[in-house]
Amino acid sequence: MCGFLGEVSFNNNLSDLKKFKSLLHLSIHRGPDDTQILEYKNIRLGFNRLAILDLTDKGSQPKQSPTKRYQVVFNGEIYNYKQLAKLHRINNLDSTSDTEVLVHLFDKIGVDKTVRQLNGMFAIMVLDTTEDITYLIRDFAGIKPLFYGLSNNSLVAASQFNQIYRHPDFSNNLVLRPDVVKAYFGLGYMLAPDTIYKSINQVKQGEYLKFKNNKIIEVVNYKAFNKKVSNFKRVTVNERVRDINFKDNKLYLFLEDTASIGIVSLN
Repeated sequence: MCGFLGEVSFNNNLSDLKKFKSLLHLSIHRGPDDTQILEYKNIRLGFNRLAILDLTDKGSQPKQSPTKRYQVVFNGEIYNYKQLAKLHRINNLDSTSDTEVLVHLFDKIGVDKTVRQLNGMFAIMVLDTTEDITYLIRDFAGIKPLFYGLSNNSLVAASQFNQIYRHPDFSNNLVLRPDVVKAYFGLGYMLAPDTIYKSINQVKQGEYLKFKNNKIIEVVNYKAFNKKVSNFKRVTVNERVRDINFKDNKLYLFLEDTASIGIVSLN
């Protein structure tokens, strides 16, 4: 679980702190163990923590990298963080959390190279205070939600949709998108990158966005399903899948009456 709320002001005018705390509290059920807020120049980050890997306060967020270049909030779990720490020779860690390894990796190999090596489910907000760039990153399967609103005044990102549309920079200027509303009632959810409001969006699965000032300067699709399908066999209504497995960057279906069938490989 866990949940975060972050805002970057383009005119050095952050929202009222009391209002920010009330918005952050909307995700308290996601992280009831600890709540922290960090302010740094034109940045404010809030985090509600569900302590799992490191139960001490050393695993708390928001977290900054050792060089203090990167300010980070991260919801999710990095499954291969121990392997990455060993691979990149990251030692003398202050905590046993995956977030600790994450911020060290940002310092050592940069955001892009780090993201491409992560195996897990995650929504991450990273602020590069040297380049004045904000990254919003979502796992390739889109397991962890990541909403954002972009206006002339600010960039606001959060784990929950209501934390964006209730933010004062957006709450008084909400315009519905009828096409998305129709799709929402049909599907039961909002399909990324859209939401029912024009000024609010989602980060798509397997993508990260780079923001500078009030503009998206780059959209990076860092991991996606390959369009090439190998050994494909259409599953009919009379065949039942008894198991699904993911191994060696390939997704397999196991049918009741046949051997495993490789469906698709990842880039």
